[in-house]
Amino acid sequence: MTSFQIEELVKAVHRIDQTWLLPREPLKILGRPSSPYTGPQDRADPGDVKTILAMDMFSDRWLLCVFHERLVQLWDLHAGQQCPLFATLQGLDTSATCLISRKIEGSGLFTSSVACLDESNSTIILVITHPVGCLLLNVKLPAPSSLIATMDILVTITAPSPMFPVRAIHPRYNLTVFSLSSILAVVDWNSRIRWIVDNADTADGELWNGIIGAKFITRNHILCMKTHTIDLYTIPSLSSPSPDDQHGFRAPDAHIQAPVITHVFRDMTFRGVSFSEPQFITFPSSTSESPRLRSEVSFLAYDVLRGLFRYKVTLDLPPTDVASNARDSPAPPYMSVRLLAAHHMAVPVSTPISKDAKPPRVPRSGLTPGARGFVTACALGPAGLRGIWIERRRGSVRRGIVGFRAIPAMIDYDEVPEVDPVLVSSNSQDGESDTEWWNGSEPAIDGHTVYEVNSYDLRDDIIQCAFSEATGTIALATRHGDLKISSISGNNHS
Repeated sequence: MTSFQIEELVKAVHRIDQTWLLPREPLKILGRPSSPYTGPQDRADPGDVKTILAMDMFSDRWLLCVFHERLVQLWDLHAGQQCPLFATLQGLDTSATCLISRKIEGSGLFTSSVACLDESNSTIILVITHPVGCLLLNVKLPAPSSLIATMDILVTITAPSPMFPVRAIHPRYNLTVFSLSSILAVVDWNSRIRWIVDNADTADGELWNGIIGAKFITRNHILCMKTHTIDLYTIPSLSSPSPDDQHGFRAPDAHIQAPVITHVFRDMTFRGVSFSEPQFITFPSSTSESPRLRSEVSFLAYDVLRGLFRYKVTLDLPPTDVASNARDSPAPPYMSVRLLAAHHMAVPVSTPISKDAKPPRVPRSGLTPGARGFVTACALGPAGLRGIWIERRRGSVRRGIVGFRAIPAMIDYDEVPEVDPVLVSSNSQDGESDTEWWNGSEPAIDGHTVYEVNSYDLRDDIIQCAFSEATGTIALATRHGDLKISSISGNNHS
């Protein structure tokens, strides 16, 4: 980059930081696609009402949308602009272009999906499940000198029983995590083998503790968010020879043992979660072993009644020479979970509002009436520095789109716990469970409402959200199937 380009980039970053939480202009509704790069048979019927299953934003410009009705779309949110940051600095009103709108052949609605970029950042890896199997697709992003994107189905797997929802992908090792209730499964796309992870559920047996999200930390470590706990699974290296090239081939299930470390969230029932990307740093070991690896990842999770909570997970992974290359699981790491900030929606009735206040009437939930409403969706950026959530106002038809700027949770370089990874047993707890979800000691998430929408008959309810952490562009999906975009206004200059 030239010195001029670097200067312009710094200006753009500063301007976005100063303006992305300011009130925004009305949302832009993306029209139904009529992409010249897809055939007529791939286009959606304009009379159909589509329900958006999932959407993700990649590289600050590519919006990938998966619909229940077996439709996949790819949008370029900054058509005609090579750098979204420069377009934001200049206040350009760039138009969104649909590059792919393809109806996938087959029967049955799509039930879950997850997507990520490959290591080259040029291809989106997409896994979609339906009632009797799943698909692995490659979405090739346009080159800088081209406007053409392509999508190919690489693998089709059929299942004799209902397919588990997909949760996470490790593109380098062709691994994908699936879950059903509290059952975890890992699929190797090369061998088509599904490994069922055998472990005892560490949560209270009277509470349902299903998996709501997962994140690969390394090839052998999977962080699983559940309704009442967060668990770290340490799995063996799952390498198998590739089978003969048979479209739709599926090998029998296999079972593996995996040590699990659990952190319990007291009195919480999480319904949604969004992870940042892991950060890594190597620490020298005091012994002759290889250096230890520390990883930190933050996540944003919401309890419908209690509110939104931002946590940081710190992992000290064992040296590589402690991990086994055999089918046995590597030694488990050390895990610590810390609450960084919270946005409370309701408080326990035992919490005194003021010294002179009368005790409130105790509702069945054990909570005072929510002062705000409840959270319906949230998203945290890859760096964990910015996030958004959707809030339904109490006693109102208004839905708020709220953004926040997080205080960076940097890796702690000082205290490295001396933990012998071999001594950490399976299904152990980290000893730092949350004893009080409401104690008033944690900082509040400083949310700013950037826009509000009305939903009179629930059709305009926002059910999905995604955003670009770098540019501040927000994508929203309504229950009726509309896609809406909120960008930083060109008039918002600091």
